[in-house]
Amino acid sequence: VLNPGGRIILAVPDRRYTFDYLRPLSTLGQLLEARHEQRTRPTFSQVYDAFSMAAKVDTALCWSRPGYPAGAFEFYYTRELALRLAEDARDRGGYHDCHCWVFTYESFLDLVAQANAMGVLDARIAASAACTLSESSCDSGAAPAWAAASAWPSALVTYSR
Repeated sequence: VLNPGGRIILAVPDRRYTFDYLRPLSTLGQLLEARHEQRTRPTFSQVYDAFSMAAKVDTALCWSRPGYPAGAFEFYYTRELALRLAEDARDRGGYHDCHCWVFTYESFLDLVAQANAMGVLDARIAASAACTLSESSCDSGAAPAWAAASAWPSALVTYSR
């Protein structure tokens, strides 16, 4: 819910530089389904995928070596634990905080453009920048002061209506 003239500023983690490295990108179909179902909590598959694929990554290698080999990863959680957490979410309504959606800078901007073109989103991206928030600047200018605490490469996106 955004009033006319309102703004939302998002810092969207880029999966290529986080523990989401091995996860597939979210699709517009998945986002539309979540909207249609009016979801407020992660689904079984979102919990399972998030925990079973959470990889320990060396972000310096991610930046310096595109295609960082999948075989080099260790995982934070076992598949068995991921299954137990997903079953708890489904069967008992347990809440397990996880990234339900996975993007790159480019894929996020593309999904927003697709949703706008289809008329399911009435907002525009007023500004965006791919950046490493722990650095002092982004591609399009200085990062905001609050961003200094985050080391995740992100898309800084400002929506306006």
